[in-house]
Order: sequence, then C-alpha cells, then structure tokens
Amino acid sequence: MAAVPSRDGSPASEVKSSAAKSPEKPVFTEKEERVLKVAWTCLKSGPPDVDVEKLAKAGGFNTTKTASNTWGTIKKKLLAMAPPEADEGEGDGAGGTGDTAKTPTKTPTKAKAKATPKKRAKKTDDGDEEGEEASSEKKPRKSPVKKGKKATTTPSVIAAADDEEGAENEEGEEGEQDVKTEGAGGGEGGGGIGSVTAKTLRANGAKLALLYAPFEASIVEAALETYGQAADDVKSYECDITSPESVNRAFAAIGNDAVAFPSILVNAAGYINLSALEDTTPEDMLKHYMINLHGPALTSQAFARMYIAAKERNGISPAPGGRIVHIASQAAHVALHHHGAYCASKAGLIGLSKCQASEWGPHGITTNTISPGPVWTELGKKAWGDAEVKAKYLASVPTGKLAEPEEVAALVEFLVRDGALNINGADYRLDGGFTVR
Repeated sequence: MAAVPSRDGSPASEVKSSAAKSPEKPVFTEKEERVLKVAWTCLKSGPPDVDVEKLAKAGGFNTTKTASNTWGTIKKKLLAMAPPEADEGEGDGAGGTGDTAKTPTKTPTKAKAKATPKKRAKKTDDGDEEGEEASSEKKPRKSPVKKGKKATTTPSVIAAADDEEGAENEEGEEGEQDVKTEGAGGGEGGGGIGSVTAKTLRANGAKLALLYAPFEASIVEAALETYGQAADDVKSYECDITSPESVNRAFAAIGNDAVAFPSILVNAAGYINLSALEDTTPEDMLKHYMINLHGPALTSQAFARMYIAAKERNGISPAPGGRIVHIASQAAHVALHHHGAYCASKAGLIGLSKCQASEWGPHGITTNTISPGPVWTELGKKAWGDAEVKAKYLASVPTGKLAEPEEVAALVEFLVRDGALNINGADYRLDGGFTVR
C-alpha cells in the first residue's frame, strides 16, 4: 500500500488544513498491486508505454482489455493521490527512484512516498490540477494528436526498403543482391520499389520514417535531398532489420520523434541469390530467411506494439486505421529454378501476413501482401535488359510486359487508404498473369 506524504513530511492521515483536506490514500486490490508494479517497471524502461500483455500476465487476466481497464482504474486512483498543489517530492517505486518534480509557483519541500511513482501537478485548461507520473528515465513521448480529435494525416514507417524482384533472371546470371534500403538510400538511381513507394506516400501527405541498413549510411543524406521541399517531413533511422535490438531501438526513436499518429508500415526489403538447391549453403538459406521473413516479422511486431499503445494512450476516436503491407513475390506461388531459398522465404512471408491479419485485425490493423513479378527498376534493367532474355520471359506473361515500380507504389497507396479498411489478409499478384498459366 502507498502512504501519501504531507508537505511537512507527516503521514497523510495526520494532515490537517482549513484550506483543503489531503486526499485519502487509495486502496489497491492484490491484482492491482501486481499490475501497478509491472506498469511502473514498463514506464521506467521507456517508450512506447506500458505493455498490456505483461499487465495481463501479472494480474492473471484472460484478456489484455481487462488488464488495460484495470490499469485505467489504477491511474485514476493514483491521480486522486495528488495533493491540491504539488511542490517537489521524491519517491521510490517498484524498481527505482523518481526524478524531482517542480511547480514554479511554490517553494520546494521534500517528502517521501512509498510504492508509487512520484507525481507532478500540472494545470489543465479548466484550472484543475492533475497528477502526471515521472521517472528517472526519459518519458515516452506522446503522439501530438489530441484526445477526441480525428487524425487526418498519418505518418508512414518505411522499413528497409527494396526487394528487387527478378534482379537475376532464369538464364543463370547469378549474383548476390543484399538488402537494399531503397526507402532511405534510394539504391541505384533511386528508382527501386522502396524509394518510389516512399515518395508516392509522401506526395499523398504521409510523414515518413525510413529505415536504412548500416552499410547505406554514406548515401542517406544524398537520398533525402531527392525529396526536395517534401524532405521536411522525412526522417531516417539506421536499422538492421534482422536484429531485435536494432529494430527496437529504431522504433523507440521513431516513437519519440513522431509528429503524427504511427499508422503505416511498408516492408520492402529483400535478398536474393540464385543457386541450385543442392548447392545452396546453409548460410545463404538462413540469410534469405532472416532478411525476407524474420526482418519483416520483427518490424511488424514493433509497429503493432507502437500502434496499439498509441491508440490506447491517446484515445483518438476514431483512430486512423493501421496498415501493414509486405512486398512478397510471384516466387511465393510458383516453383522457379535456382530460387529455392527465395521462394521459401517469400511463401513464408505470405503465411506470416495472414496470421498478422487474423490477430491484429481486431486492433484495427490490416495486413496484406503484394507479389510482383520482375519489376523494371535500375537493378531489374540490368538483369532483364538483354532483349532476347527479356523477350523469352515476356512470352510467358499474358500482358507481355514487366511491372513498373510506380505500379507497385500505386497498389501500396491504395491498400493504405481509408477505403481499404476491409481488405485484410489478401495477396495481390502484380505479375501480368505469369502465375495463372
């Protein structure tokens, strides 16, 4: 239980004042005490906010909604503990000691509090005061979108950006294509799927957070200049999408810098290296899985946590719909010689997307995939630029053409619109009909 100190340090039960009576200390249930301890630990660890799944586990609740409601009740009790006018106080909670809070109009005095985070009083618009928790760690930054206000412009988180589908052709022209973070770096000529998609979304009002691989750091600044005046709402973050620690750091930074509601994630990173199945090394097989499947899984998880926390924290009604779009491949649907590792990783991505659509749909997040065939990007032109090779492939494509990166970007832009709210768990084949034959 928490005892609330008076200004002179005497117990709350002994405080007497003709002007105002100190609020009675709250009474927490056993479950609430367990939830409070976990919540305080979460708040000390930084953004995005308390982990409702941890709260549910700590309190023994069957659903995260019940845990969230209990946390709301606890916060109300904590707010009730704030004295009418708060000076400076020190407190230690279940995990550490809070910072010193100051109210400019009062002379600071010290007092002790147990088991609860320290409060900072702040004036509300109607002149009342409400408590605000503070900790020794940097507080997670809240989205600037105010409660009850509908967000009309949403940011887009573009994760490690380019999957150059078809960058190697089936004539055996093999070569390693590592992760291309087109969203930030722009790749060769800046015309990859990721960069074109990012610029399309920016042109439609989205604010961008672009993830780039460590090896692209030297070209990020130049790539951002290609946005021109629109670059003011484009931020970039170094991120190795195969590393949980790197992904968490990047998304924590995005959460702190957010200037609008985080609602869109586009995963367009990709790796492909052709080899016969019997010659594919375990290391190369794993690299395909890590970049094409594990990476999107990590960024999606971080995004979903950020979106759900922001939605609960801000109480926006209605909240902008969450959107995840993965760039998969036609290789997920057909057997392509020397593409074994690539086919498997992209098929896995579609399977993951369906599970995300099912589990996160109730939270307002839709998840879909786009499966393009060879795309006429800078790298695509190198692989399919030979007229004879290109003609041989196009003979098997009903439309007789390769996709343009702008076509992929247009489909992404459609899927993140409000009008696509009920499209969830779908896969769009942008391959000219190659996979239907």
